[in-house]
Amino acid sequence: MTNLIAKLDRLDKTIYENIFIYADPEWLRSICFFLVKSSHLAPVLILFFLYYTYKKPKASLFLLVSTLILLGFSEAAASFFKELFERHRPVYQLGIYISEGGYSFPSAHATNTMAFAVFWSSRFKSASPYLYVFSLIIGLARMFSNFHFPGDILGGWILGLIVGNLFIILIDLAEKKFKSHMSGISKKVE
Repeated sequence: MTNLIAKLDRLDKTIYENIFIYADPEWLRSICFFLVKSSHLAPVLILFFLYYTYKKPKASLFLLVSTLILLGFSEAAASFFKELFERHRPVYQLGIYISEGGYSFPSAHATNTMAFAVFWSSRFKSASPYLYVFSLIIGLARMFSNFHFPGDILGGWILGLIVGNLFIILIDLAEKKFKSHMSGISKKVE
């Protein structure tokens, strides 16, 4: 198993180095650095929430709380695996520059945006393509900004898919339990 992981690590670094050497124009890196700043992600999330509030104002609080819980779970899952694998970022391993600490596998940005896309797609089918493209753009931007290897992004997307789908199952169960509990209360009151 260790041999397989070492081979995958070498392949991942080779792909990264080829991208960094042959497909890294300065304008693309500038756009990617702009996109990966956390302060630039907030307006996108706010726009999605405002859209939902417009469509279903009564359910918007539940969605907001659910989304915050989901992002907490996905961040915790990514942190758990980062500590488990202890893979350093490309900028550290390749000696490019040191700008962001911590480990890189899996990408928390890729995990969070994919979990977000999965969960919100289950609520808004028509927004689904935009949500997945958003996750794709953020993941690639993290790679082109030299914070992650391609495998970190792929691992983050896979983890985000898993977390997002598990969260949907849990939320659906909670909604059913809450609705059945509320209907039982309303029958007692009558």
